[in-house]
Amino acid sequence: MTEPRLSPEDIRRMIDYLLALQGKDGTWRASTRGGYLGISDCLYNDTSAAAYVAELLLTLGIEHPNRTQTIEFINARQTLEGYYRPLDARCAPRWYPAHSTWKSLRGLRALGGKPRYDPLPFLRKHGLELRFDDPAHCYSYAPDMVAGCYDLLDEPIPADVAAHLTALYASRRDSLTGWFIQTTPYPFSLMNPMTFHAMRTYKYTGRPLPEADLILEWFMRMQEKDGGWTGGGVHGTFNAGVVIRTLSDNSEQYKKALRRAGEWILDSCWNKDGGFNHLGDGKPSEADACYFHIATLVMAGMIPTPLTPACRWIGVGHMWLNGATEFTNVRT
Repeated sequence: MTEPRLSPEDIRRMIDYLLALQGKDGTWRASTRGGYLGISDCLYNDTSAAAYVAELLLTLGIEHPNRTQTIEFINARQTLEGYYRPLDARCAPRWYPAHSTWKSLRGLRALGGKPRYDPLPFLRKHGLELRFDDPAHCYSYAPDMVAGCYDLLDEPIPADVAAHLTALYASRRDSLTGWFIQTTPYPFSLMNPMTFHAMRTYKYTGRPLPEADLILEWFMRMQEKDGGWTGGGVHGTFNAGVVIRTLSDNSEQYKKALRRAGEWILDSCWNKDGGFNHLGDGKPSEADACYFHIATLVMAGMIPTPLTPACRWIGVGHMWLNGATEFTNVRT
């Protein structure tokens, strides 16, 4: 019997890196590298690191060191209208209300907190207003984020909102591959995140995903020789893992694909400080990469978790498993 790749000491190093991101008064930094916001979500809003650490500590069975103040830190960003926005001016140029609200509600749910003001009126209004031809207010993953907010709040999605969110993605479906097209000049591999978010939205709304078998086949086909899906962008490997676990029967070929992804993460993206970079390019560790890679290692069975698939709400789907997390969350 072979020894497991990760020892308790290895996992402890990852946890120590996460805890080192703690600042003062409930704040959490994107990286231990001073001033570094990383290359993805921590650039967009200043609750990302707090949410990611809260989700990972819960996933790993570790007590959060500063729960009450972190809840206050997140809720300080909620407006009277119910949505959240960053207070850090560096995040403002890339700010989208669905993203910031979804990220903040994720952190609150993991911490056992509640929003100060009811976000449901905003979610309904914003969800019905989303248009892909209005990039100033809607970006390609926003429909999934609105749907995810309802689930985080344990509130059913109004039927008209659910229909609109899935119709947005349906308008971008490629009949040849089943994948959902973000924008045509991009390489096909970069349709990975659009397809991932579309799949999640269909699942939240209880609608059957068109060409699900074909989508799964293409995700398997797109795995790179080293085991990752970096052609799908910074979160491409994680996205593929969630799609495979959700759409497949989780038989051996699919487990092997996730194990290969985990080996690539450990060999290429795990930094000496215990944190992770996104793409195996030697960049500094950051909270965003830590969430997506540690969550993928959990999906690959390489890191144990006390959670079960009943915790469907946590993160971006790392506890989803075919047959164990089927749900319809629509108010009829």
